[in-house]
Amino acid sequence: MQSCPNPNRKGAQHEALRLNTRRHAHLAVLRERNNHSKPTDTAPTSPLIGIIPFRTPGGTLNTNGFAKTEILSKKNGSWLGTTSSEIHLDATYRYEIQLRDKWNIYIDDTRKLAFVVAPPIRPELPVAVNSKSLSHSTSSGWARFDKRHNLEELRKETSGYLENLSKSPAYIEAAKGKARITVEEFITDWLLKQRGWPDNIKPYVKVEPNIPFPEKTTLKDFLPSFITTLRTHRPGSFVPHTLE
Repeated sequence: MQSCPNPNRKGAQHEALRLNTRRHAHLAVLRERNNHSKPTDTAPTSPLIGIIPFRTPGGTLNTNGFAKTEILSKKNGSWLGTTSSEIHLDATYRYEIQLRDKWNIYIDDTRKLAFVVAPPIRPELPVAVNSKSLSHSTSSGWARFDKRHNLEELRKETSGYLENLSKSPAYIEAAKGKARITVEEFITDWLLKQRGWPDNIKPYVKVEPNIPFPEKTTLKDFLPSFITTLRTHRPGSFVPHTLE
């Protein structure tokens, strides 16, 4: 007499086989992840994909910079309502002078004096943005559904907006004061090293503050002020220089 197979036992065997198969699959996934996470000892044999090399002309004097929180906004309105988007970010503006541009320097080696009219300061582009400071908000008009599109359009305008700010008269004016100090230090070091002035004598170097620096000016614009300064020092000879 044959015994009937136990259906409960057969079901338990199928369940055990299914669990065992899942366990082996899970272990295989873990091994694959572990292999990918291990650093390779060999250096890549080909250049990194996506890198686009470029060169800069060089010859710049980094003068100064400042940081400022900027708020960019964009509104799009109609009878369907107004869609508004805003981006808040911390921007860092840096400025420089091209050393290849024209310099007007008036030097008196005897009195250790120098008056300077430097080339215009220019912003370094693109303006740097701290990504940790980025935040945004956007909302659609009552019958509009374009808040995401409006925000995306505002994001695309960010670089151009910051560039225009960096070139604006207000921002250039804010940068002038610190730029003068950097130029004075640069010319002082140049006089000490290139003209053989003694290290123990600090030359009098002045970027004339009464001239709208760094607009286009010439020696004639500040020569009266220079002569007034000369009267308070020892007699000597004038050595005009134009560096281009």
